[in-house]
Amino acid sequence: MYIDKFKKDDGYYSQDGCFYGTAEDFIQGEILGFCGCGVPEENLRFIMRGLSHIDKERPDNDPGWYDEWVKEGIEIFGNDAVRFFFFYWADKEKLTAHGGSVPGWLADKGRELLSDLVEMHKEIDKPIARKEKL
Repeated sequence: MYIDKFKKDDGYYSQDGCFYGTAEDFIQGEILGFCGCGVPEENLRFIMRGLSHIDKERPDNDPGWYDEWVKEGIEIFGNDAVRFFFFYWADKEKLTAHGGSVPGWLADKGRELLSDLVEMHKEIDKPIARKEKL
């Protein structure tokens, strides 16, 4: 994970020494600049899904891919207004390269964030091991 370079034994430290107890807190607060109020887990999952959507392969030989891609985007974001707001936000935050129009494609910063979010959610979504009663 990109953020592993900020990890110490007791948590994550920003370059200016600010402490974050978890990867989730570090991404939410340090990388994205958001507070930890509300539902940060769902916020990060939403961002992960949005970046994954932007990163989806766009085949040249399938004329119907765009319509399917837009439909998938509306399922992720809820409507076109939110979909485009996410694209504008990702571009402003330099997570994407603009290209000819938004969303463009993921920039290095966007790929690093997506990779960290995917890895973080693999840990969060692991089933809890249960001890069998003897």
